[in-house]
Amino acid sequence: MSEEIPLATNELLGIAQAAGQLGVTGEENLLKFTDTVAKLGVATDLSGEEAATALTRILNVTNENIDSIDTFGSVIVALGNNFAATESEIVKVANEVARSTAVFGVSAAESAGLAAALKSVGVQAQLGGSVVGKAFLQIGAAIDGGGAQMQRLSQLTGIAGEDLKQTFETDATVVFQRFIEGIGNAGGSANFF
Repeated sequence: MSEEIPLATNELLGIAQAAGQLGVTGEENLLKFTDTVAKLGVATDLSGEEAATALTRILNVTNENIDSIDTFGSVIVALGNNFAATESEIVKVANEVARSTAVFGVSAAESAGLAAALKSVGVQAQLGGSVVGKAFLQIGAAIDGGGAQMQRLSQLTGIAGEDLKQTFETDATVVFQRFIEGIGNAGGSANFF
């Protein structure tokens, strides 16, 4: 691996050691994890054990297997290339977003996407996670409570009653995205919460 990636062998061993301490097991998983984090360290401002820890925490919070680390790493790089945010900033905010939306089944990639959007407009990590988490909770409460709030949410998202409930249960991020788009289409003046 040290012949393919321009990192010292001791740096690669440090990443592999961090992976082991974080619960990554099996030769194939350790190699894949080390390779991905090392490549991120070369191509981005994420590096070494810090990157290993941050990415593993996000995958753990979102209940995703560590073998998806390469896909998640690719998502981080793509977001860093396409948003006004560095990869380390995206990961920091994604960690907070993932923790605040874990009960809604938001994936690591979705957390990173939300994080990139938030960070590119200057939102700080803890505030971003808190605001997104609160919005998901309020959307869930409106759906569970029914009545006028659910009707207003249905209008904003363009998703009708039971479909709204089912969509939120299966893919809460879609409802959140449609909610944000609905507010945008209303000129930002929609007062839902």
